[in-house]
Amino acid sequence: MSDTMSQITRHFSQTMHLGAEATERILAKVRETLGRDIAALEECLGKGDASALPARLHKLKGDLSNIGLTELAAQAHDLQQEGAARPPRAVLEWVEELKAALAPLLATASSQAQGRA
Repeated sequence: MSDTMSQITRHFSQTMHLGAEATERILAKVRETLGRDIAALEECLGKGDASALPARLHKLKGDLSNIGLTELAAQAHDLQQEGAARPPRAVLEWVEELKAALAPLLATASSQAQGRA
């Protein structure tokens, strides 16, 4: 299990006192939400829509905080607060780092979807 997955699982176990089955059910929704929110942020960046950027980052910050990834949530918060002072390229680079950090979680969703096909 990756560090990211261990951190998330530990968060659900210690904070919410959830077992493996309940954690997996929640993680299925988390995967869906994170995938959608990352895609929305990338779309916002691709369109050059700087006005929507703070709201997208705020949503992602909440997603990450809710699953115990506080360091990544803090990074999203910092980007949100810096707003237009941060070039879009820097936000895009952070999104790539975020996707790499979340790869074990997001890959699980992809492999589960393939298993159902």
